[in-house]
Amino acid sequence: MLYFYTKRNYRQLSCIIYYTLSSRYLSSTNNLINHDEIHKWSHSLRELLYDGKPEEVLKQYHNRQPRLFDLSVQIYMIILNMYSKGGYFDLAEKILSDLIASLPISTNPHHIDPTAFSILMTAYNLHHQPEKTLITLDRVQYPDAISYLFSFQACSQLKDLQQGKRLINKLAQSNIDLRKQFKLQTTLFDMYGKCNDVLNAENIFETIENSTIIHYNSLLKVYNNNKMYEKTFQLYDKLKQTQKNLEFDPITFSCVLYSAAKMTHIDRCQEILNDLNSSIIHLDNHPILQINLINALGKCGDIITGK
Repeated sequence: MLYFYTKRNYRQLSCIIYYTLSSRYLSSTNNLINHDEIHKWSHSLRELLYDGKPEEVLKQYHNRQPRLFDLSVQIYMIILNMYSKGGYFDLAEKILSDLIASLPISTNPHHIDPTAFSILMTAYNLHHQPEKTLITLDRVQYPDAISYLFSFQACSQLKDLQQGKRLINKLAQSNIDLRKQFKLQTTLFDMYGKCNDVLNAENIFETIENSTIIHYNSLLKVYNNNKMYEKTFQLYDKLKQTQKNLEFDPITFSCVLYSAAKMTHIDRCQEILNDLNSSIIHLDNHPILQINLINALGKCGDIITGK
């Protein structure tokens, strides 16, 4: 709802930002700001935006008390997010510049800087402009794990391994411990897989101390994306033999069914079907898994079971 509202009403939101920025200096100079009241009011606006009620935000803004001219950083972030996801990047860049310029010197740049830029980066990826995501990362003074995550996603879209390696070198020089960054690890898997660099994907996998089923699924996808179906089965067998404490999920079964279909391996199809029936997964609740199973059985020649 916020996305479509932003597309229809971004001029009104622009007016809000303009008058807010214009009034920051005046309200501070004339000691009109009650910080407790500002905090309470901005929290109310934020909740309304999250609840999908932007019309009420506009109403409260226009009916506010004169002393409530100043908006909190959080509200700037929310409106920046609305502009970005709506695709109004010129407006979003303006808000970002004004936001950073308005911050006091004492504000911790390690927190504000990457958070604000990450809003733009995720929107650039969403609107299929990964080149701008990478350009934005270079503007971030103190990138955090989220900044790198969006940047690796951009490399995946571009299938640009050289850019990915540049970012990995930059990441290695930071104080971010990749072993403790679950989502960043899986994003790296995806990037290496889409860039056909299976060896590095395997190397990252080996460094993970407590692999979860999501890590295994990511590596299964890498093998499938690179048509290494035998390796998919080898990893699946390893999972069953050495990781009995891990519960297979629908993605696990979908990955091995995909390989079985590609290799038209009827014995593997039957094995996977038996494993699926022995699992805690209720097939009726997973239509995509049903389709993958029917497709695999059909391609393997077991039409009767598929029906």
